[in-house]
Amino acid sequence: MNIVLYGISEELAQRTAMHYGFALCRPFETGTEEENRFWLQPRLENEEELLAFIERMAQHDEQIAAVVAAPTEASTETPMGDFNAVLYATRTDKLFTLGTATGGAVNNAVSDQTPEYELARIIETQLGRVCAHEGL
Repeated sequence: MNIVLYGISEELAQRTAMHYGFALCRPFETGTEEENRFWLQPRLENEEELLAFIERMAQHDEQIAAVVAAPTEASTETPMGDFNAVLYATRTDKLFTLGTATGGAVNNAVSDQTPEYELARIIETQLGRVCAHEGL
């Protein structure tokens, strides 16, 4: 199972990967079929990176179980901001965003534990340990 992590700190990704036994890899790096991988996608800085990301997402669609994105003010500033490219490139049934249930990741009222908890619930759902209707 491959899960793309976008806008998530490397520290949180590493802790979560260790907890669930996932390998933390560069985006679209392949491994064995049995291996669970987090593809940690760095911020897309320019139009070339945006277009390359969209193309790779299309090429690897069948290999991607989910995309977990944490939007920031900087990633949504422009119409073709990098977070918007992530939204455009991801099938809606595979897209999960962190921080949106409580007003967005930029909202200062969101506690530091919220992204970790939300990410854990998404992973648990993808692994079949929690039913999606139980909520995130």
